[in-house]
Amino acid sequence: MGIFDVFADFLKGSVGNDMDNNPEDVRNTKRNLKNTGHFEDDTENDFLTRELDTGIKAFQQNNGLRVDGRVFPKGETEREIFRKVGKRDPDETFGLIDEINEQSIGFGGDVSGVITPIVPSPEDKPTPLALRDDDAQGDKQPEGKFVQTSSGISVNPEAILQRLTQKQGTTSEPEISEDKLAQSEPEPAQFDATGRIIREENNIPVPERKPMLSLKERKNAILDNSKDIKFNIASNPKADGSKPWYTIDAYSGVKKNKKTIEHEAKKANISPDLVKAIVYLETTQGYYDSTLPSGVNKTIRPMNIHAEYWKGLGYDRKDLDNPKKNVQAGVLLLKRISDKMPNASVDKIATIYNSLDARHVSDYGARVKKLIEEKPWNK
Repeated sequence: MGIFDVFADFLKGSVGNDMDNNPEDVRNTKRNLKNTGHFEDDTENDFLTRELDTGIKAFQQNNGLRVDGRVFPKGETEREIFRKVGKRDPDETFGLIDEINEQSIGFGGDVSGVITPIVPSPEDKPTPLALRDDDAQGDKQPEGKFVQTSSGISVNPEAILQRLTQKQGTTSEPEISEDKLAQSEPEPAQFDATGRIIREENNIPVPERKPMLSLKERKNAILDNSKDIKFNIASNPKADGSKPWYTIDAYSGVKKNKKTIEHEAKKANISPDLVKAIVYLETTQGYYDSTLPSGVNKTIRPMNIHAEYWKGLGYDRKDLDNPKKNVQAGVLLLKRISDKMPNASVDKIATIYNSLDARHVSDYGARVKKLIEEKPWNK
């Protein structure tokens, strides 16, 4: 894939819980979220997973978007993902496609070869997309890779790219490998501290922001137990800590692990109620993958530790399958997070436990705080 991959990445359908989840759309979404640091699962599959749902929500949470775990074609989440992975400005690209689509209504489309409408057959069934004669002289459209967008239009990325570069006053764009693109750092003159593109024409000064640790920096700080590094996230009065409709209280794993929780929490000098709240949440709300064969699920309860991601803590999958060692690993992770967030509220600590890259309190953190107040495990 080269400079045209942005067009191939356009969603043809929605991705998320109860959405279309076309295999190609799911693969593209996973790849793009991985490039933003919000998806760690390297499994080659093309279906919706819990990790992808968590990744979408974390990305939305961290970028000030509506947190619903769903990505829609040309929607705000898809646009922001494209911006974050450094691809061409989606607002401009989508706008140009819409402009071309409007111009194509009537006698067979744009003569530049940017699009080819789908022409109904006599049976009102769409015919296969193909290059065709575009005028009376029989001149054919430019050869190139055509992809079909969600609007039912076959798009020639090369022709669109030419139109975009012409609009920008350039004639070509150098090839940039995906590896180089992923490793490259945005120039200060083009991006603000959050990674959002600064549009020069707006000429609006960007306020200085204190740099925040990256996902990799936070993970390394926990694994290295670097006590001189501190984590900071913002409060969020909109975080929803209410009980989800799918919660099944009878699945709580607090009672059967109570002695281990209290013993390990005391040794680590952290609140046992914080540990109980997380175990309660994970076992009553995250039960849906408990029927999967052993080794398929990436995270393991009662504390829902990601076996591969946190193997640096010294616990392998076999260890985490043991509830006692699972709690030990979860308490160790909470302890190291707490050490890097002195005097932080429980909702902030729980938010980082659930999403290491979080920038403000999530619904997860708010839910843990609510559970500590209510203590349903005592009922």
